[in-house]
Amino acid sequence: MKFEPSQKINPWVAWAFIVVSCVAVAMSLIFATKKVYQPVDDQILVAGTPERIVRIAAIGDIVCDQAVVKSDKHCQADAVAKAIKKRGPEGLLMLGDLQYEKGELAKFKSLFDPIFKDFKTITYPSPGNHEYNTKGAAGYYEYFAERLALLSPNEKRFFRVDLSGWQVYSLNSNCDFVGGCGPASPQYQWLKNQLQSNPARCSLAFWHHPLFSSSDVHGNDPRMQEIYELLQQSHVDVILNGHDHLYERFVRQNSVGQIDQNGPMQFIVGSGGKSLYNLKFTRQSGSAFAYNENFGFLELALKKTGFTWNFFTTDGQLLDQGSDRCSI
Repeated sequence: MKFEPSQKINPWVAWAFIVVSCVAVAMSLIFATKKVYQPVDDQILVAGTPERIVRIAAIGDIVCDQAVVKSDKHCQADAVAKAIKKRGPEGLLMLGDLQYEKGELAKFKSLFDPIFKDFKTITYPSPGNHEYNTKGAAGYYEYFAERLALLSPNEKRFFRVDLSGWQVYSLNSNCDFVGGCGPASPQYQWLKNQLQSNPARCSLAFWHHPLFSSSDVHGNDPRMQEIYELLQQSHVDVILNGHDHLYERFVRQNSVGQIDQNGPMQFIVGSGGKSLYNLKFTRQSGSAFAYNENFGFLELALKKTGFTWNFFTTDGQLLDQGSDRCSI
């Protein structure tokens, strides 16, 4: 708008111009002095210091044999893999029964690999009972030979890794094939030594058969009870299992199912794609959440002094979430 010398300026216009100018100057000063933080590489600021958070996913009971007909309730491993890939985890814990029905090497190569090959370098596996339907779980151990040699050069049946300060133990619940799971067994003694030699504020263990379960197919399985108790005594915070084809989270409890804030929190994530099991009419004591209507995966964010959990279905629903501090 052009003003001629003979024109008068409306005082209300002049006043509005002054107010707008003052606001603009004030905002420019605020943004000139305020430092805006953007999340980079999964880091958060804790008292001014970046804290590394490792995000991992976990699934068990995964890829169908080719003879099984795919449906909404069967053979959805590809959908689970796509959902996990969208979240971009840094690690993938596989909780046993990775390839049905016998875990042969040929099936791992022709059925499992096309779906999960992009995760192989970040996979931390544990075998299930179906892997041992091939003698000595030979198909499983040959398929993961290179990965296991990197993770644990001297012992392939069970191993420990350090994930940004978290001690993570892959164990083997196929007790008859690894010399037992009791206190005198090689696995128990190995684990006891590892726990003593690698004390940590936060730790996690995973294997196939759950001590506690509300499934009406398998349910509670006591074979790892003494190892569970050892982990409890060592203040291990999280236990992950498969075997029952559903998702379930338990409160922290001890090895006989009593609520104990120093006990581990057990998750069953047998929702990896094979099929879905029914729940008992009355759920197991200590069961905090259970779901069996769709496939999905558990995501854990491992932090310096605690962890968060999220259970996502293949269609992107977030059904269970929470956080907890490590027990020591």
